[in-house]
Amino acid sequence: MDLNQQYYVLFEDTSLKMVGIDGYIQPRFPKNMPAPINHTIEVYITRGKKKKPRFYDIHFSAGCLPIVTEPVYKELEKLNLYKVQLLKGTHGEIIEEFDLMMYKIWCYNRIQCLDMEKSKYGSKESDNSRVYDLERIFLDNERLAQVPEEERQIFYIAERPTCLIVHQNVVDALESHKFQGASFTPVNKWSLDSIFDD
Repeated sequence: MDLNQQYYVLFEDTSLKMVGIDGYIQPRFPKNMPAPINHTIEVYITRGKKKKPRFYDIHFSAGCLPIVTEPVYKELEKLNLYKVQLLKGTHGEIIEEFDLMMYKIWCYNRIQCLDMEKSKYGSKESDNSRVYDLERIFLDNERLAQVPEEERQIFYIAERPTCLIVHQNVVDALESHKFQGASFTPVNKWSLDSIFDD
């Protein structure tokens, strides 16, 4: 079975021209670790109009870092996702001025599973631990299959941890509610150009 057919890249739906929203976590900690118990999250607009902005169900900072509304949070919580925290905002203009509660999806699940032969990228480390300028994604079936399915529902490709990969189960759960704000591109069809396809 080609596991590439089960996975999608989660990214901002650029056709909606959304405001960018971030959840800034304090204190700082490594990206491959869970958030500390005692933390704060400032939820604020990073891009776009702050006067009468239109909000959707899923927003992003820098296109690939998702922050979601409470209905989306409730659906994701049901999935009990491995190494994924749904962190509730504590303060910031989105909460205080627009009365909208949002949750940052904090994924610290990293899986080294990029097919180095089929994927397209600019350069790489000598030990294949990281690639740069990733243009096309192909997942390594053999390495990915060694990870239990329940531990690879949402993850970052360890070789390039800016691409958030989601399983078909997660896509189905979200799309069944017609949530707006995110696009799901099959990994083997994703490219730099596909990010900006309307």
